[in-house]
Amino acid sequence: MAWKELDLGNKSAKELLALQKKVAAAQAKMTAKGKTALLKRWRSEAKKAGFTFEEVLEAASRRATSKSRRTKSKSKGAKVPMKYRNPKDATEAWSGRGRTPRWMQALLTKGKKKEDFLI
Repeated sequence: MAWKELDLGNKSAKELLALQKKVAAAQAKMTAKGKTALLKRWRSEAKKAGFTFEEVLEAASRRATSKSRRTKSKSKGAKVPMKYRNPKDATEAWSGRGRTPRWMQALLTKGKKKEDFLI
């Protein structure tokens, strides 16, 4: 199919909608053709290597799940007991991990010690 430039400025909304539907259908058809060709090539490569395509997919799936299991941190999301509490507001507490909270930092600059806030 030869490309010709379209002058869309003189088209009605109905014509533009019909054209949009044709473009979407052609795009879906091209995508499907591309996927089919890729799958055919992959099946051929697997066969040349002495495997079935399903065996390759299964091995790739196992590798992906085992890799994701390794990267998970066991301590991620683990709750740590609170160690310090704000004497002015009991709802503010800190575990002692991470950045020092503002309320504690303000009191520390006034001369207090961390031990003064222990629970």
